[in-house]
Amino acid sequence: MFYTSAPVQYKPTQTVSHGSPPSLKHGASQFMEQNPVTDPLAERLAAPTFDAESYVRELSRNCDGDLDLQSHMKRIQAVSEETSVALKKNVYKNYTQFIETSKEISYLEAEMYQLSHQLTEERLLLHSFHDLSLKDDVNSDRDTKQDLEKNNLASLLEMVEGCSQVTEVPGRYIVHQGSVMHLNSETLEPQQLMRAFLLNDSLMLTSILRRRRGPIRYRFVALFELDNLAVVNIKETDEQKSLFKVLMFPDNYVFQAESAEKKAEWLQIIDSTKQVHKYMQDAQKRTEAEESKGLKKTQDLLSVDWLKDVPENLDVYVAQRDFEAAVELVQRTTEYLSNFQPSQAVRDIRNRVESRVKNVCQQLVTELQGASGTAGKSNPGAVRRVVVMLVKLGRSAKACELFLKNCSRVIDHHLRQLKIEGNTVLYISKLSSTFFYGVIESAEEFKKAFTDNNDSASAFVVWSLEELSGFVQRFSSQVFGGGNSLTIVAECVHTACHYCDKLRDVGLELMFQLRSQMLEDLTLSLQDSREQLEEQLRHRANAEDWACLNFTKKADALTQLIFDMEAFGIDDFKNLVFDGCKVDIAHTTVEFCRCAHTFIQDGMKVYLPALHDIFISCLCNLFDCQIVHIKSVLDEDAYLQHHDFIRKNAAFIMETFLPIMEEKLEDAFGRGVDQLIDLHGELDDLLQGEGPLASSGEVEAQEEEEEVV
Repeated sequence: MFYTSAPVQYKPTQTVSHGSPPSLKHGASQFMEQNPVTDPLAERLAAPTFDAESYVRELSRNCDGDLDLQSHMKRIQAVSEETSVALKKNVYKNYTQFIETSKEISYLEAEMYQLSHQLTEERLLLHSFHDLSLKDDVNSDRDTKQDLEKNNLASLLEMVEGCSQVTEVPGRYIVHQGSVMHLNSETLEPQQLMRAFLLNDSLMLTSILRRRRGPIRYRFVALFELDNLAVVNIKETDEQKSLFKVLMFPDNYVFQAESAEKKAEWLQIIDSTKQVHKYMQDAQKRTEAEESKGLKKTQDLLSVDWLKDVPENLDVYVAQRDFEAAVELVQRTTEYLSNFQPSQAVRDIRNRVESRVKNVCQQLVTELQGASGTAGKSNPGAVRRVVVMLVKLGRSAKACELFLKNCSRVIDHHLRQLKIEGNTVLYISKLSSTFFYGVIESAEEFKKAFTDNNDSASAFVVWSLEELSGFVQRFSSQVFGGGNSLTIVAECVHTACHYCDKLRDVGLELMFQLRSQMLEDLTLSLQDSREQLEEQLRHRANAEDWACLNFTKKADALTQLIFDMEAFGIDDFKNLVFDGCKVDIAHTTVEFCRCAHTFIQDGMKVYLPALHDIFISCLCNLFDCQIVHIKSVLDEDAYLQHHDFIRKNAAFIMETFLPIMEEKLEDAFGRGVDQLIDLHGELDDLLQGEGPLASSGEVEAQEEEEEVV
């Protein structure tokens, strides 16, 4: 049910290149293309495959001292300056050509604008003829017709000045347009040349603007409705040709077309447009009549008694705190109204019910707060009941928000009840169990409350991540901020991960987010632990007398040592025991093995792929620290007689302990650790002494003989 976003991958920091800037490289390329030179340095910088990092590494490897680097830098600067000068010359050389090109572009833009305007007029003319041919099918393809109307009106606004009121009428579009000469109705003398636009419901007359630049070429004069307009043909004579009269009570206008064909076209198109307009008006009247009948039927169906009393009944249910009945009544009303077409009566009822629904939701919110209880005590059944009712009322988002807030309040209360005791591991165990079991209970209640509403699952995942961040803050303040050892840190992290893993039972996976948020603190803990162990090894090495371990009258301690070493994987450790109570190994070596093994065990508990390099680096540092101590002792004359014994301890670390640790890490990681393999070479240097390795007992016997002599 639940899912989390893709885990964030930690990428290593990329090395920033300190090579030449891109602008220099690009300029050098252009310079080499337009001005070929024989300078090998310029050719190399301009090469498409030039790599700044490789070039800098090669330069650093080949140059001898600071003087060579400065000399090479001056050569690069000279190439950069030459490239810059060449680019400037090219710009100055082509400046005139740039200006001429800009002028040509301006001329071309003006011509394209005129061509676009002409194409628009042709397109509008074609659309007008298409509409006239399809006048009997007025209800087909309404969406295309609306787009055509918008385009027609837009072109009208571009051409005619002062016609904004004409384009405000919805559904109006241009049918036909042309130039006509307005004549005096009595003397038939020419008055002015006009441009006539026949719209689907009216006739618009405009005057032609002379000497006007731009797309606006006409000015609005008059607009006549087709319902009150009549067109009369005037008989032609030798002096009067192509005349027709437009009757508009109480005035009349006489116009002369450009030719007899244009006159016939005007008369035919005006007549057909009037017929289409009349047909559309009649169809609209029939539609309104049918809608009025349907509205009356709807009003009859909405006049049922129970529907009229819905608002009042909802008020009564809220007053009686019978929220289940109120929700059931709202659902019944919504389902009943969904069977009707949208109308004013239906909207009125919906608005009245919606105002009551808001009141019911507000009361349910108050009820939910009461169900949450005080002092963090919550009644899950009561909370679920209120949430389910909010979901039924269509308030799923609000219900989810309130539910999750209540869960946060309960979990926070339980966490605050925990007492911080001296035992950090015990406190973290209680903290982890309280938090993660609280999340599990919240998830189970969430599934019950939002059974049929899986869209809210993402909100629960986001809430879980936010709560996890708060838990990590509490965890970090107690574990990482108290100076605890890596052993305690590892145990606490292991405990938290153990309880976090239980979230999988409810379909929630937060393990990656938990470990990712602890990554920085875990890194610091590994480094701090490594520094503390190195300091301990340094003090023990300084106090070491390089003698074998003597467990006289300490049989239990010897038994425990053998048991610990066998637990580490050193099965043949008993072979180092001689005389029943002595061990042929130094105390420093034993303590180093314990520290290194403990560090590995604790590190594996907190291991993350992102911590691999840091963990291995700290482990290698521990071995390096021990190697340095052994080397320093071998260099001192005071321990000259103990060199064989010291080398034997080094051999124990290299040949016995280190291979066992490598095997454990390889089993855990699934691959070998190259850094540990490199340690063998350093430890081999410690074993270059002459003759076989003597035991500590043999060294002591030799010292006693020398004292006797």
